Amino acid sequence: GLWLEDPKMAQKVLLATSKDLITWVKQADFSLYPDGVNYYNTSINGPWPAHLPPNGPQGFRDPDVFWNQELKKYSMLLHAFTADRAQGVFGHYTSEDLIHWKSEPPLPGITGGDCPYMMRHAQQWYLIQHMTYSRSSSIRGPFDRQAFDHGLFAVPKGIYDGRRYLLFAWINTLMDPADSTKDSTDAAPIDGPGIMALPREVHFDAQGKMRQKFPAEILNFMNKSEINKENMSIVKGKEVFFDVPKDYYLHAKVFLPEPTQNLKIHFRKTKNKADSGYVLNLDCRAKRAEIKSKSYSYGEDQWQPTPDRLVDVKLFVWGSCVECIIDDAWGITCRAYDHRDGVLSIETTGSIPVFVEQLQLKTRQD
Repeated sequence: GLWLEDPKMAQKVLLATSKDLITWVKQADFSLYPDGVNYYNTSINGPWPAHLPPNGPQGFRDPDVFWNQELKKYSMLLHAFTADRAQGVFGHYTSEDLIHWKSEPPLPGITGGDCPYMMRHAQQWYLIQHMTYSRSSSIRGPFDRQAFDHGLFAVPKGIYDGRRYLLFAWINTLMDPADSTKDSTDAAPIDGPGIMALPREVHFDAQGKMRQKFPAEILNFMNKSEINKENMSIVKGKEVFFDVPKDYYLHAKVFLPEPTQNLKIHFRKTKNKADSGYVLNLDCRAKRAEIKSKSYSYGEDQWQPTPDRLVDVKLFVWGSCVECIIDDAWGITCRAYDHRDGVLSIETTGSIPVFVEQLQLKTRQD
């Protein structure tokens, strides 16, 4: 990052060491600046051109250090810019001892960004950055970028606890950047990180695609049952309503019999007011899962039900935060500023009724 008293006024990587992983000591004689060959350095490559976005000179930050099984040495990835100022990249350095670092070419084929986090699974590299991940069999690439979450899920970083990867991220704030005294609204632009998201547990499907789910510890934390329904049919034109608390965890398992079925789960809705609140819309025909309001729509255009057509929805509605994972795979994360209370409802547009196998709604009781 950037220290304002740095003589070069440039971002750099620093070093801290520990004997117990609890107490850390900064090593004052260590500074790693961009090399000016692979990565832009103001002192070497000259001033940043005025016609380019001004964040360029600050782009040498957010290091992710890991043991690289492929190269048999340590790798460090970070947010950087190429020395010719052409693009933002994921910078790559390698080391035998975590002290002496060699500049390597940037990861090929993908643009860079804040807070890269690399994982290893089944001889594949998975690089997470914001709501996407990039996959390759080699650290040298090529990398194939795919969506991981949708909406406002930001800069996740991870840990491995010996049996699973866990991600910790922000949920972006929506706020008018010109006037921070104004209340946040659903229609406001993104104004950077605001509140921590719930942890996400990473897993992989049969094709090696990265998926996510809420950890069992989070689900078990919600210990007070408010609604517990089973074996309900929802028919076209008959919206089913439930009175619910302001904040809750919803778990629904719904069978969608038609390949063109549409299922809508409304939350924080004002009853008999069609455009109020928010809706989780699962559209089999369009192959799209989304959360919508009057002000936004966040979603996945490649979604489709599993072969058994049983859709699993886990939805946390808490304060201004909405976090949803469908089929323990597809994530949608957003804000709910404009509506803080309201009913829950379910409806379908299909000619054949949908079958709600399970509908559970829980809160937390200390």
